[in-house]
Amino acid sequence: MYCHSKKKNKQLRSKKFCEIYSLQLISSLIALLGYCVVIFVSNENKEIVLTQAIWIVACVFDISWFFFGIENFKVTVIRNTVIKLLTVIAIFLFVRTAEDLWKYVAIMSVGTLLSQLALWPFLRREVIYCKPSIHGILSHLKPNFLLFIPLIATSVYHIMDKTMLGIFSTYEQSGFYYNADKVINIPLSLITAMGTVMLPRMSALVAEGRREEGGRLLDKTLDLFMFLTYAISLGIAAVAQEFIPAFFGRGYEECIRLIYVFAVVMVIKSLSSIIRNQYLIPNNEEKVYTCSVIAGAILNFSCNYMFLVPLGLGAMGATLGTLIAEFATCLFYIIFTQRRINILKPIIGSLVYVIPGLVMIFVVRMCAFLDASIFVRLVIEIAVGAGVYLLLCIPIIKKKRTMSNAG
Repeated sequence: MYCHSKKKNKQLRSKKFCEIYSLQLISSLIALLGYCVVIFVSNENKEIVLTQAIWIVACVFDISWFFFGIENFKVTVIRNTVIKLLTVIAIFLFVRTAEDLWKYVAIMSVGTLLSQLALWPFLRREVIYCKPSIHGILSHLKPNFLLFIPLIATSVYHIMDKTMLGIFSTYEQSGFYYNADKVINIPLSLITAMGTVMLPRMSALVAEGRREEGGRLLDKTLDLFMFLTYAISLGIAAVAQEFIPAFFGRGYEECIRLIYVFAVVMVIKSLSSIIRNQYLIPNNEEKVYTCSVIAGAILNFSCNYMFLVPLGLGAMGATLGTLIAEFATCLFYIIFTQRRINILKPIIGSLVYVIPGLVMIFVVRMCAFLDASIFVRLVIEIAVGAGVYLLLCIPIIKKKRTMSNAG
């Protein structure tokens, strides 16, 4: 009986995979065809543009979503780690001058393609290849489209900030914004990736009707992620005065002020990501996600225009526009979710980590007075800041765990 059930589940899983992948294959080939037209029309950097086509080819073979869905993260993590290390080694070996740009693009794009191809041998024991029906393929079009719209809207208004800075301000201000945004987005991608990892588990709990268990998991996930988010965001703000000159060099001091605002943006984005991936998407609330992101993009454009054109605030104006748009989107998520579950309770409970974070900032700024080189001070600040934050959070975590077990 167990073997029969297991075989039936594998057949259903195989059917769904073949349908979804067929849709992915068709859309990727259309995108590749469109890109080929761009290559034919483009007259500038044709060598680079042609090399970048490998990235789209990589999308054709991307099946990482399947392994995320069956919660087999070991395969994808090992694969990514090995290929990323090889990519970094190849960049150091072959990229030496500005003329080696095509080598850099080739290494990055080929690395991405290899990382996708490396998953296919592991697929054979998970699915049985079958011919999907047209109706089966089209049945996945609507849910994919609902998730595609906010993805495009998010991409547009991330690019929009830099584009509007280039049009209404200066390229210098655009550079400040780009580099400050990059500093924040690297650790932020780690937080959002962790949220994505939890998405299949939450979706499974909702599908099985185990909503109470899902609610408890959401509370624990939110508390853990906000613990990490406050540590990283406040930590980056604390060391910004040393990190920016050490990492970017002289002339980028304006990025320090931007980092302070982006640290708040990081907290808001992390909270939005948790609510979106742990509640909205598993509960099939894609429309709420879509509408909020589109509204956020419109608000971001309006704020950017106001801060850049009449007020002339430059990079700080675009940063404030991002802050307002992200806050409005997150507030909408919270209000909508609060009507169904008590999301405010874990959010308010996580604010307790702000106190250790503020103490960490104070201690780190004291370390800035040490008589040492900027790099030595930076290392000391990071080590001391992390130690202080963890030491202060240990009793808080123990108390929360005790209360959770008692409840």
